[in-house]
Amino acid sequence: GRKLVLVAERDAAGHASGRVVVAIDTLDARSGQDVTVAFGSGARNVLKPGPENRDLLCDAAVAMIVEGAG
Repeated sequence: GRKLVLVAERDAAGHASGRVVVAIDTLDARSGQDVTVAFGSGARNVLKPGPENRDLLCDAAVAMIVEGAG
């Protein structure tokens, strides 16, 4: 029951790295918006904050929509 999105990775200079990850999106980001993606335990904390989230299976989640980027 969660929305999955494809996120193209960029380096610090904003250039596409060619890597694409699948992330859970709880923020309803629009296509083309810049987002920050959390991985591992950080991704679990996006979905359910706190120490009781060990049962969640999540490798990547959209943690923030970056305003004014691009």
